[in-house]
Amino acid sequence: MPGTPSSSRSAGLVAPAWVGTADSGLLDVGQGAGNAIGILAYNPVAFTVTQIGFRVGVQAGNMILGVYDAAGARLYQEASFAVPASGAQRRTLTASFSLPAGPFYIFVQGNNAALSFAMSAGTAAGAAFFFANIFTNGMPANLPALTETDDLMALTAIA
Repeated sequence: MPGTPSSSRSAGLVAPAWVGTADSGLLDVGQGAGNAIGILAYNPVAFTVTQIGFRVGVQAGNMILGVYDAAGARLYQEASFAVPASGAQRRTLTASFSLPAGPFYIFVQGNNAALSFAMSAGTAAGAAFFFANIFTNGMPANLPALTETDDLMALTAIA
């Protein structure tokens, strides 16, 4: 597994549901144009994903999305699109994909260093991961080595 937080630090979900923390106490953490940032979550039942949600802190530029299985193989990539307004957002995907039961990663990346996503600092509920990535190359087919942070991204809705 590319990154391995303790089992007490991974999030769970039931389709469709939010992955991450509640809206209270969120911080805008700029992830920079050179990094993809994401979370490890657990999906208890397989289902078809048609939307992915996230919380934008500061709107700037374009973004891409990637979903990976526990081994780090890419399951889905959403090509570059304009970052929507600040706040909770849902993106209807250009194509649906099957998300199997079990752990998975979801990553986002922007092409503007001013862009930020909402994060909750220092929570024991989960952790965010990041890796260096060239935006114009899209999300890699396989996750590289991940760096864990102490923040949990209040990032994701899966529907």
